[in-house]
Amino acid sequence: MTRIEVLFPEFCSLFADSSNIRYLEKCLPDAEFVFTSYMNDPLFVKEQPDLIYMGAMTESAQEKIIRKLMPYKARIAELIAADVPMLFTNNAVEIFGQYIENEDGSKIEALDLYPIYAKRDMMHRFNCLVRGHFDDIEIVGFKTQFT
Repeated sequence: MTRIEVLFPEFCSLFADSSNIRYLEKCLPDAEFVFTSYMNDPLFVKEQPDLIYMGAMTESAQEKIIRKLMPYKARIAELIAADVPMLFTNNAVEIFGQYIENEDGSKIEALDLYPIYAKRDMMHRFNCLVRGHFDDIEIVGFKTQFT
């Protein structure tokens, strides 16, 4: 059975990211979805899920989640090396980079698993709606960005 771990849904569901999970549930009706609360140890620590998902979050949640995941950095690196699929939407990917730089130049050290970084620009947010097509299906998306 396919097991999908959804990390910290109480923090990581901005911009209707919970709908991404509902979509996956519809597409994969036989899969088991494991919703890991921030207060619990992630499933991936002791098991190897078939997919790990984490959605968008606030800046303060980013910092909490970096601290939460730091003890598991080596395990996450193992899962990456084992090609375990991971889907991180919006700013969730920033947690896995080198650091997040604030507007004042201070840096929040991240997990440093990828050679990327983010630079916050809170006063210049970019928001847009996107409408497109995939084969014969019309799709709609939303993008917000300030890093």
